[in-house]
Amino acid sequence: MKLTQKDVEHIVADVLVHGLSTGFVAKQFKISQRRVQQLVQYTKKNGQVPVLRKPGRRPYAQSPQDIRKIVVKTAKRLKCGAVQVGKYLRNKLGIKIGNNKIQEILKEENMAKEEANKRVRKRPWVRYERTHSLSAVHIDWYFNSRRQWVCIFEDDASRMILAIGEYESRSSEAAMELSEEVIAKYGHIRMPEAYITDRGSEFYGVRRDKDGNSEHAFEKYCKERGIQLIYCRYAHPQTLFRVLRTPKSVYGKRFEWEGRTVVQRIRKA
Repeated sequence: MKLTQKDVEHIVADVLVHGLSTGFVAKQFKISQRRVQQLVQYTKKNGQVPVLRKPGRRPYAQSPQDIRKIVVKTAKRLKCGAVQVGKYLRNKLGIKIGNNKIQEILKEENMAKEEANKRVRKRPWVRYERTHSLSAVHIDWYFNSRRQWVCIFEDDASRMILAIGEYESRSSEAAMELSEEVIAKYGHIRMPEAYITDRGSEFYGVRRDKDGNSEHAFEKYCKERGIQLIYCRYAHPQTLFRVLRTPKSVYGKRFEWEGRTVVQRIRKA
């Protein structure tokens, strides 16, 4: 229940003057007993009934009528921007005014200009998704609960698992083997155009010549097959988000592989 000033006065009088219990008064006004105790305690301590504040946000700062002249005069004298002018007005003159208001005044007086590089909202990172299947395939490794390394080939457009396999360790040979499986299954439809991977040692060669070329086995394999290799940037796992989430969310919390086939266990509630 929302109390008014008259209700507060009645509550204090019922307890201190008429001697009613705080629990009885709380039920009468449909508030908590602790609230009644607070009102009574404040009255005993300060000798007056507490005054309720007006609900709602605080009013906006009331600036002087000649605030424009003060801002312009201060900016000319200090020869600085809105931030320093605002600090001077608030600390030295005691005028409550925001920096944005000062900037507006300075722009209207042609004493400041809008910086294109400062007031532009940064474009958030957007995950790119291909339109056609097999135009891009995500490849990544996942360490399962049985302490085995799982290599996953997932289509970017349809999110279909094209190939998957369990291995004792990560290797380029395993990735090339699964790549051949993808080509054997779906090559009659379309050859994979690009593989999107991280810069792991199975996909990326650290040693490179002056032209940026490497003798890495997987890179040479993709070049021979005419498949473009797209590497995600360092410390950016969002690029391979779909592959990283596949074992945890797409196929449930518990699943196994028999050879290379995904066997999903569905428990009926």
